[in-house]
Amino acid sequence: MSLGLLKVFVSSTTDDLKPYRTEVGTLIRDFKFEDVLMDRWTAQPNPPLEKIERAIRDCDVYVGLIGHRYGTRIPGQRVSYTHREYSYAGECGKPRLLYLRDESCPLSEGDPNRTRIIRLRNKIKKDHLWKEFSKPLDLVRKVSASLFELWSSGGIPRYDELPPEKKILLELRRLASDDLLARRDQLENGQDASKRSWFFGPLRRCNVGPKYYVSRITEFEKVAAWLLSRSQPCIALTGPSGIGKTNFLVELMDRIGQDPPPLQLEAVLPLSLGSYVPEENFAGNLERMIPREGIAIALASGEDLLKLVRKGKVLLFLDGLDEFARNYSAEHCVDLFRNLLEILDPVRSK
Repeated sequence: MSLGLLKVFVSSTTDDLKPYRTEVGTLIRDFKFEDVLMDRWTAQPNPPLEKIERAIRDCDVYVGLIGHRYGTRIPGQRVSYTHREYSYAGECGKPRLLYLRDESCPLSEGDPNRTRIIRLRNKIKKDHLWKEFSKPLDLVRKVSASLFELWSSGGIPRYDELPPEKKILLELRRLASDDLLARRDQLENGQDASKRSWFFGPLRRCNVGPKYYVSRITEFEKVAAWLLSRSQPCIALTGPSGIGKTNFLVELMDRIGQDPPPLQLEAVLPLSLGSYVPEENFAGNLERMIPREGIAIALASGEDLLKLVRKGKVLLFLDGLDEFARNYSAEHCVDLFRNLLEILDPVRSK
């Protein structure tokens, strides 16, 4: 169900770009926006062009997917429906987000409208900022970024009228969408499971004021102070999937490397608990998960890696506790923390 926040008109030819239209429509609905797609309309007594132009006037933004087909011409006119939608959106002053299909699907030499689609594509390239797309997932990721950039930058006025909590909700929804798209991309490209990584885009400041937004500078200072003092056995970062906990730690490590006083850290080693299997020999099992970088550091120093962790020279970043909890029982989680507190001094995420 749409929240009435944004109405997006999606324009393209259907025969060649149907899977792309479907993916973009799904993305828009996932954001609780309203997608306007001509191919979902029921039979109407009015001429199609009249309904199309009314829909464009009522929309907030036009998204044009331009492939290598010109499309069906409007009866009695020399232009196609797709071409007219593009032109009319401009006449109405609507923001136009334009995406051109790459050359992997070239124009047909025998297409009678070949010259017309070439002219339309060249006009768009000359008059607009546009993006090229290949696969549906590639297109969806670009549309997602463009929609939120346009809206949150003031390109669509109603954004500024939203209450602060709704702005934050939309920002989190965008992050969740980016995360899911990245995971799908890894699966569709056949990436080996051991090499897959979660994706967390940075959480942007939503300009909502101190009542609703707490700057992350405070959190950075708290975690940095802990790393310097080691006054607590561990730190837990909690929150919904996709909010940026992993990204927070990555950015923290970057800040630590730049700002004095320097910490005597030789490495930050990420360990994915999603692949951890509980065993009686906890330390041995954990060491088998250590990346090669950690093994090299231990060999170079001549010390056991866990001793380096206790001394504060190596930081273990344990990620994916939610995945571990789904795979095993609550008792296993309790045992995991008990073992960690006995032998390690970790920073945990999730």
